[in-house]
Amino acid sequence: MSLLTRLEAIEIIMSEINDNDLVISTTGMISREVFYIKERTSNFYMIGSMGLASSFGLGIAMINKSKRVIVLDGDGSLLMSLNTLPLPKYLGISNFLHICLDNGLYQSTGSQKTISNSLDFKLITKSMGYENSYLIEGNQDELSNLIRSIPESLSFVNIKVSQDQNLEVPRVSIEPEIISSRFSEHCFEK
Repeated sequence: MSLLTRLEAIEIIMSEINDNDLVISTTGMISREVFYIKERTSNFYMIGSMGLASSFGLGIAMINKSKRVIVLDGDGSLLMSLNTLPLPKYLGISNFLHICLDNGLYQSTGSQKTISNSLDFKLITKSMGYENSYLIEGNQDELSNLIRSIPESLSFVNIKVSQDQNLEVPRVSIEPEIISSRFSEHCFEK
């Protein structure tokens, strides 16, 4: 079975999430692809701060328990912030969905290999207190069904994706100040 591309996985995820969900995408190609696929005021595109999308998302989940917070991370950025993984359980956060798009590379910085293939993120996140932890390897329908039906609880999804990338995807063209202000407004809408 062939793996989904990261772009295909993001297309599936963004088509299945709820309008009320808050999405934080990590720096680099993941934010560019989210912006390209489904630009929304409830998306926060990390411009810089590699490795901190999960920390930022956790802070948003702490102050806004009425909305599900979805972090779209890469394996490289996740590996840079493994210290964040035990915090959601410790803090009693249940509106947090952490998705890792795992291509085994620090692709945005030059395609250096990560060690993600030697780790079991499902086991790691379960041991850190995540209620649900899933591994998806190449099945579009399985990913679509999971994103649509995943319970609003502390959850983690590791999606193995191919190393293909679409270099034609444009950069996020919205100024960081505007991304921040409109996201803040959306966070606290009822």
